[in-house]
Amino acid sequence: MLNPMTKSGLLLFFLLTGVSFAQQTSDVLFSEPGANSSDPSDLLTLRLEIPIKTLRKETNDSTYVPSTLYFKGTDTWDSLPVELRTRGEFRRKKCIFPPVKIKFSKKDIENTLFDSNRKLKLVVPCRHEEAKNDNVVKEYLAYKLYEPVTPYHFKTRLVNLEWSQKASKKKSGHQLKAILLEDLDHLAERMGGDAYDRKVHPMRLDTLNGIRNAFFQYMIGNADYSVTLGHNYKIIYHEEKFLVIPYDFDLAGLVNADYGKSSDVQNLRFMGDQPADRIYRDFPRNPDLVEQVRQEYLSNREAIFIALQKTKGFYDNEDEYAEAELYLTKFYQVLEDDKKFNRIINSDK
Repeated sequence: MLNPMTKSGLLLFFLLTGVSFAQQTSDVLFSEPGANSSDPSDLLTLRLEIPIKTLRKETNDSTYVPSTLYFKGTDTWDSLPVELRTRGEFRRKKCIFPPVKIKFSKKDIENTLFDSNRKLKLVVPCRHEEAKNDNVVKEYLAYKLYEPVTPYHFKTRLVNLEWSQKASKKKSGHQLKAILLEDLDHLAERMGGDAYDRKVHPMRLDTLNGIRNAFFQYMIGNADYSVTLGHNYKIIYHEEKFLVIPYDFDLAGLVNADYGKSSDVQNLRFMGDQPADRIYRDFPRNPDLVEQVRQEYLSNREAIFIALQKTKGFYDNEDEYAEAELYLTKFYQVLEDDKKFNRIINSDK
């Protein structure tokens, strides 16, 4: 459980920022200095001691197993009781490491780093491939790239994950990069809105929000979403608007995961024998609104490349960073060129 030094450190953080504890607890996990650091030494380290086979065999979308989450900010390990389950249809079927949902007791996390985050998603690598951790860093980057565009986004935190197979015969462990992903209810509460569980007709979704999302999906080269089918996005209702919140970007071209290259996502991932670099997908829109969002993205270019630069120290292979930089540069080449923009974005759908 949390030691006195950790609690004292959290209290000091709130005192130094001059903001009341009650105002900050809901976001401390995602807003404390280490949460947005570009220094690898600042990453929070988590440890799970549960066999992957146990998670796969004994959990599903509604069944959890009890466990313990160990975490270390600097030199001291603390722990909290948790419940865990697997999640994610594609990754559960195709990946060695299943993505995980973490559930805490409200009482257990009071006055801790996880305060008010009763549920979290843990995004992990898919397979034992050389770029497994860099793939996670680039998926984390995708979430960070959306932040300058709109306040309606999931908060994330990049962490180190030690996944121990303690109960297995091999007693092997894995050193991974992972992403802590905010729960939808937490996001909705933070925005002053409501999570909306039912499907909403695409034309009832907020128009500007929808265009921003379409630009974003094009920017990261993601075809693994559908506003028509309700695939890979959540909805919150805020200020009388239905707003799309995208998530799950591991099959995006920006990430360029090996397992994504062999996945014909919604028949849009490949064109003939050649992989589609990017596909712009949206409904016919008012050209003035499309141009408004274009200018928003152009004005946010610096902030987007700063988000990229902040991930530079996290890659195992420097070439992965260079590829991500080039991928984003090509996106802005389209936005800055009227002919390319009109042909790709404003062409009749």
